[in-house]
Amino acid sequence: MRGFRIYLALALSCAAWGPAHAEISGDVVRVGVLNDISGIFQDTNGMGSVEAARMAAEDFNGEARNIKVEIVYADHQNKADVGSSIARKWLDVDGVDAIVDVPNSAVGLTINSLVRDSRMTFLASSTASSDLTGKACSPMYLFEVKKPDESKYPYDYYRLVSTIPADQAFRPIADGGCSLVK
Repeated sequence: MRGFRIYLALALSCAAWGPAHAEISGDVVRVGVLNDISGIFQDTNGMGSVEAARMAAEDFNGEARNIKVEIVYADHQNKADVGSSIARKWLDVDGVDAIVDVPNSAVGLTINSLVRDSRMTFLASSTASSDLTGKACSPMYLFEVKKPDESKYPYDYYRLVSTIPADQAFRPIADGGCSLVK
């Protein structure tokens, strides 16, 4: 659970201070936990992940950051079309800024393609498909912390230094130089 809370803190940071800060809906960071609440992953993710997200949001809200964090959740039922429909509603209607968890590769890949060119952040903490770091990889971004006098408005803390194209973000495992990989 501690690992999930750290991961959620990263999601909150990405949603609050990433390049899309101006698009955060209504001065509230909404994080959607999209997981399996009723199926085979309910014991390892399910409502435990939702509760961990709520605890992390409470910790984040309680540290006087003047950013309100709300947690929403839904059951994707291990179906890509259901997960996609929920994510689309969260993106278009509910103002969700980040989707976390998603313990199903088919759902994760669908969500990744849906949010790739949107304002939404997707953190696939338990999606097991290597395609997310391979052929379905999204671009990666390198940020630099601004000096205090460079910040123009609240939460203007980072500057985008470069965008790493998806095809260059991860190298093939065989090129990694690990002696254990044949």
